[in-house]
Amino acid sequence: MTDTRGTDPSASWCAGRPAGESRLSDLLETLLVDSSGGLRSVGELRLAWPGVQLLRFTGPEITVAGSQSGPVFCFAIRGHLHTTTPRRAFVPGPGWGFAIATGVQSGLMALGGNEFRNHLTLSVELTQECCRRAAYDIVDGLDAPTLQADQPDGVAAFPYGPELRCALGRFVQALGDERSRRTLAPLYYEEIAHLLFRVPEVRPVFTSALRDAGQADPVHQAVRYMRENLTANITVTDLAREVSLSPSAFAHSFRASTGTTPYQYLKRVRLEAAHTMLLSDPAASVSDIARTVGYANASHFISEFKRRFRVTPGELSRVHAG
Repeated sequence: MTDTRGTDPSASWCAGRPAGESRLSDLLETLLVDSSGGLRSVGELRLAWPGVQLLRFTGPEITVAGSQSGPVFCFAIRGHLHTTTPRRAFVPGPGWGFAIATGVQSGLMALGGNEFRNHLTLSVELTQECCRRAAYDIVDGLDAPTLQADQPDGVAAFPYGPELRCALGRFVQALGDERSRRTLAPLYYEEIAHLLFRVPEVRPVFTSALRDAGQADPVHQAVRYMRENLTANITVTDLAREVSLSPSAFAHSFRASTGTTPYQYLKRVRLEAAHTMLLSDPAASVSDIARTVGYANASHFISEFKRRFRVTPGELSRVHAG
């Protein structure tokens, strides 16, 4: 018998099984059974998490999706979704979802369901704070070029594969009991945001939430200051002064947004800038690059670089020099 003590019950959600439609739809169907053993009514079922609901239909049905609080992502788990905007018609097949920008309301046509095999769509709203954390983790702030593209209709269709299905399954399963909902569900919610942010079709829909969150955001301003002043000896006090906050208030705000300290984030920005420089010019002097990104001591720079990238700057240069 396998000993599962001390393990995460949802960690093996996809283990040994295909992460396709049947696994996730089977899990969602368990939520449709009420306390008496019968099926809940057709329509919307709100799950035990703000902004998350399951849509169930037995035939073609129009549902309106969207929120003023954050972008909404509708995953067609069984069946498929269509919609039409003033600029275009979206007619994707099964295995696709829709991303709807903050403040946009979109009518979605739910298709592919009948009395015996219901249409199932999982709708997940992401908060602006969650979107912002995903952006900081993946692209180092809100001013990256990848965030400049916009989605004119505020709606985008996107394919989603096994990785996102597994994340959705872990999240939904964690909502099933109070302890997991309190401890594990927040982690899986963040995981879904990170995975969505990596989908090219979805990323523009994040921009309105990110731009709204980024206006006069002290963390955004501080990250920009770091990137524009890599050679300077930057302290937390310097950054706090730049954004007109006390050092303690700034440090608290920065950690809440990025999950790390200003010092650790600055070190990451410097090392990643050095990594980019070495890839673009393998013949460049390691000492010169160290100084360019704010390291006065080349030995310290080499040590930090190896700790982050598992290779020394010299080894990386030799590999890419051919």
